[in-house]
Amino acid sequence: MSTNSKVFSFICDDLELKLELYTKEHIENGLKKIGGITVNSVEIVPYKTPERLRKIYLDNDKHEKYHYFAYIKFFSFKGKKYGIVGGKTNYPSPDICFDKLTGNNDNRIARIFLNINNLEWDTEVLIINHEVGKDRKTDELQSIFIERYLQRKFNLFDS
Repeated sequence: MSTNSKVFSFICDDLELKLELYTKEHIENGLKKIGGITVNSVEIVPYKTPERLRKIYLDNDKHEKYHYFAYIKFFSFKGKKYGIVGGKTNYPSPDICFDKLTGNNDNRIARIFLNINNLEWDTEVLIINHEVGKDRKTDELQSIFIERYLQRKFNLFDS
């Protein structure tokens, strides 16, 4: 383990796992070395599509440049941001949310972890775009592929 990561304890029911989570800087630097993708850091304002997200989505002639994208959400701990969720969504209706647990039957691990440790989401999100596929189905599959890669590479949970 280095300064690029920290081990956190995750508890779900009676099971406890210690998982290494990586800093935003480490993740971002690693992703920038991969060909065929671009990485943008964007502040997400809940329930509003920020102007920066629109600029990524559209080209100069206001045509759709991307449709689907993968993303990483973070939380802050002692002044550092750590990745916790890797997901996929689309630009026309992005569903990136920063909600909390919704009840006893809510089994979303990232939210359980944040709740138990009295931590909050960080609203800065990494947006990972890929070269646009030949059609929407291919485009979506590429985003799913990247989402799964991110989850496995950086120990991230589903959204």
